[in-house]
Amino acid sequence: GENDPAERWNWDAPLEVSTTAEGRIYYGSQRVWRSDDRGNSWTPISDDLTTDTNRYTLPMAGRVRSVNSLFDLGAMSRYASLTAISESVLDGQRMWTGSDDGLVHTTADGGENWQDVSIDALPELAFVNDVEASQHAADAAFVAADNHKAGDFRPYLFATSNGGRSWRDIS
Repeated sequence: GENDPAERWNWDAPLEVSTTAEGRIYYGSQRVWRSDDRGNSWTPISDDLTTDTNRYTLPMAGRVRSVNSLFDLGAMSRYASLTAISESVLDGQRMWTGSDDGLVHTTADGGENWQDVSIDALPELAFVNDVEASQHAADAAFVAADNHKAGDFRPYLFATSNGGRSWRDIS
């Protein structure tokens, strides 16, 4: 809309086809978009669900670099974007998102209200590769993340069974 900030799309922008509402599709930028007509029209159902960090202000190899010294700017995804969306197959109102800057959010009312349920044990700004709603419990989900951009190649796997109020490490 008018005066909205520009959308930030990841090159692996998440796409989720609803299993609970025919014709419904979700797509992620820094916010979640929903189409109820198979992609012919789109409505944002969230605000920004990222840190909104400008990647050019982050240190690389110990210091913040000039944008002129960075390479491959045209091929890189915009930073602070969603990387995962998952709708519960048990409750179409329950959804989860993950972002490339370490945040996890959920909604229990179809996107009217979102809660930051980010995982304390996840390194700051880790890349959330995937969020999967459980197929067995509406308030349960799984998160897969990594921190390779900081030289940490450990896998991070977490599970929640209470809507994200607490997470357990299942790595």
